[in-house]
This record gives sequence, C-alpha cells and structure tokens, in this order.
Amino acid sequence: MSSGGMRSAMPGIVLAFLPFRFAQFHRRLYSLRSSEPQDFLSMRVLFLASYFPKPGIPLAGVWALEQAKALAEVVDLEVASCTPWVPGLLEWIDKARPWINVPATHQWDRVTVRYFKSLYYPVAPLNAWAYPDPSRQMALTWASVRGRMLRMVERFRPHVLFCHHTAVSGSLGSRIHAITGLPYVITDHDYDEIATCV
Repeated sequence: MSSGGMRSAMPGIVLAFLPFRFAQFHRRLYSLRSSEPQDFLSMRVLFLASYFPKPGIPLAGVWALEQAKALAEVVDLEVASCTPWVPGLLEWIDKARPWINVPATHQWDRVTVRYFKSLYYPVAPLNAWAYPDPSRQMALTWASVRGRMLRMVERFRPHVLFCHHTAVSGSLGSRIHAITGLPYVITDHDYDEIATCV
C-alpha cells in the first residue's frame, strides 16, 4: 500500500479501534454491575472533557455534562476539564470575560468538575498550525497542567480515564497512562479531526 493509501486508511482503522476500547470499558462496567452493588459503585472514573459547560458558558458541551451525570449515577466520577487560560487584563472584552472567570471547581448537580486553565487554544488561527502536527500543541498543554492533573489523579485514584476527543483529553489520558499505567478510553466525535491528524 502506498503512503497515501496508508494515510487514507488510518482514520478508518482508528475509528474501528475506538468501539473496541469503548466496549472493553462497558464490559468492565457491566461486570461490576453484575456483581455486588457496592463493587460497582466503588469504581472511580476520571472523565476528561475540554468541551464541557462552564458557569459563564453553560451551553458548551451539554451532551458531555449529561453523560457525566448519567455515569455519576452508577460510578464515583469526577470531571477534569482543560480550559484556555486568558489573562485578566482582557476582562474588558466581553467574549474573554467568561473564560477569565472560569472557577477552579464547580458543582453541576452531583458532578464535581475541576477546571484546569491551560495553554490550549482551539481557535482557527492556531488550528492551522496544530492540526498537521498536533504533538506540539499537546506537549504545550500537558506542560501547563501536568503537575495539577497528576495531583488530582493521586488524590482521586481513578480506575479508568474516560477521555472525550483525542485532542486534548485523549492526549492527556495517554500521558497519564504512561506515568501511572491507568487504562484509558477515548471517544472521538469529529471524523475530520482524525483525518487531518493522520
């Protein structure tokens, strides 16, 4: 197969692999559910999602919040959400203010969310630079949250990481896995992002 053919085939391979990993996650949940209730409820899931509601931006990623709420009914769950760091000097800009005012922690019903302000900026000018080689932006993001995220993992002691989108949460999950050995599952939602990164 030519290199061009391999590149075009890779997204399909990635997408085919994701349901397999997700099925493993669900089998683990099912096996716990089939055993003693206390065993199932003792499973700790760290839910990583950058596209997630913020107090000042409540409609962003509402589907991720609803999924987190549903999971929180049956497992011990916390959310880690990377959010762009925006300097307070820009508070006079209306669109910047909600990002500046993102709190470190917020409670959405029974779901506890910890927001990690980071050097991750998924905006059009930077996407053109990041998509052809995401490793540069992912490395910068990881460097800006590494210590705080590892401390959260040490405190919460999750059994599994559930990551929404390869960038940025899946990248963070893979790096946490490399350090801790924790299993992780990635769910991607945008085929174009996968195709662009392969």
